[in-house]
Amino acid sequence: MNLDAIRRTWTAFEQASASPAQVLRFLMDQHGLKQSDLPEIGPQSVVSQVLAERRMLNVRQIAALSGRFGITADVFPQHPAEDLAH
Repeated sequence: MNLDAIRRTWTAFEQASASPAQVLRFLMDQHGLKQSDLPEIGPQSVVSQVLAERRMLNVRQIAALSGRFGITADVFPQHPAEDLAH
C-alpha cells in the first residue's frame, strides 16, 4: 500500500473516531505485524489486552509506537475507561 493510500485510509479512521485498539490493529495489518512484534507495548499478553480494549496504551507506549511508525501521538485517541466497557 502506498503512502497516499495509507493516508486516505487513516483519514477514514479519524473521521470514524477509531479507538486506540483499532488504530493499533490498522498499523499491525499495514505492516504485517503480529502481537509478538510489538515490544514497545510489552509482552504479547499486554498487546492482546490492548487489542481487546481491556487495557489502554500509556504515554510511554504511545510515544514508542509513534516513533516506530513515524506518526504523531494524537492518532492514538485516549477514551475514558467507561467508553471501553461494551
